[in-house]
Amino acid sequence: MLLPLVSYSGDMVSHGSLLLVIPSVVLSGEKGFEIEADFFKNLGVYCRNFSEVVFACPALTPQKNEGYVQRSLPIAHLPDNVRYVPLPYTYREDAHFRHYFKTKKLLRELIDWADYLLFAPHAPFDWPTVAAREAMKQGRNYDIEYTVDYNQLMRLKVASMPRGIKRLRTAIYSHWMKREAYRLFSKSTLTLLQGRELFETYKDAAPNPHTMLNVQVRSSDLISDETLDQKLSEIRSGAPLKIAYAGRMSDRKGALDWVKAIDSSGCAVSATWFGDGPEQNEM
Repeated sequence: MLLPLVSYSGDMVSHGSLLLVIPSVVLSGEKGFEIEADFFKNLGVYCRNFSEVVFACPALTPQKNEGYVQRSLPIAHLPDNVRYVPLPYTYREDAHFRHYFKTKKLLRELIDWADYLLFAPHAPFDWPTVAAREAMKQGRNYDIEYTVDYNQLMRLKVASMPRGIKRLRTAIYSHWMKREAYRLFSKSTLTLLQGRELFETYKDAAPNPHTMLNVQVRSSDLISDETLDQKLSEIRSGAPLKIAYAGRMSDRKGALDWVKAIDSSGCAVSATWFGDGPEQNEM
């Protein structure tokens, strides 16, 4: 059961309490819990708009991390009106069913507590899907946030596997995951889809779809009109278009798509990718 939360002391438009059930954004190590840095910035936005915020997700051990959380901050840095609720790490069916009823009860209590609900389904046997089903049972409105085409990733995973029982089982999970995602979209009050491609793929599955770009950008980060005009003038005069990207070289980041886009740009390009990952050699 949740304990009362202390009110946030910063500038805030209070709209009640918000529950987030999301993929893992927490590391668990010798020093305790640490929060993924970009998500920590997102929490600042939530805190300015909600009086209380609770986020629930599994914590990643260093062995399970695999680059998902690259920069993090100690949980002690969280604002006073934010609370983290750890959930079991159960992405295998046997582990999921061992923890299912206890965790479903916890999620039900959290949903009862919250005024607003946001879920981010992302895998077979994930807790956001369970939470969304509980919200539907209670007749609650909820929002869905979908930042990656997890259904496509599952299809690619199946296609890369050798024939056999394991591939068949993964294909069944992939089909079930896609069907469940469409069901969650169809019952949502709001569905936030990351980027235009994801929006075009799933817009017809949701009654209220919207495109979002979950990128932390401040007004001071934006290029000025004068600097933009100068850069465009240089490119038109034959100077190369200089672009840079920072992130893991993986299919989740569209690394190979990035290279293909450069090849088909039709102009001189000087491109730099900051990072490494499993697709580095292929890039």
